[in-house]
Amino acid sequence: GFIPDNTSYQQIDDLFNNRRRERNKIIWLRNLTELKTLYKVLNDNNYILPSKNRHWKILSDYFILKNDINIEPKDLQEIKFSKKITSIMALESSFSILNSIVSVM
Repeated sequence: GFIPDNTSYQQIDDLFNNRRRERNKIIWLRNLTELKTLYKVLNDNNYILPSKNRHWKILSDYFILKNDINIEPKDLQEIKFSKKITSIMALESSFSILNSIVSVM
């Protein structure tokens, strides 16, 4: 998976609704390249609204890497999107399933 099974609905809801609550950050189990690719998948499929160039800040505000490693916006800016088809397809299918259950738009 991309995030732990114990990630709460409230954490995900806060992310998609850009709410700043006192919740733990979402733990990202994969690498930074795949987190950056998550943004691309969400943006390309219109699951998120334009962020006026604040997308890396938003991701770093809501996600943390396993072992409590913080993510800085510049870390995401400096890497490339994943070109691994399996990762991209897994991200896309995760959100298409979610979209069929609950509208995230």
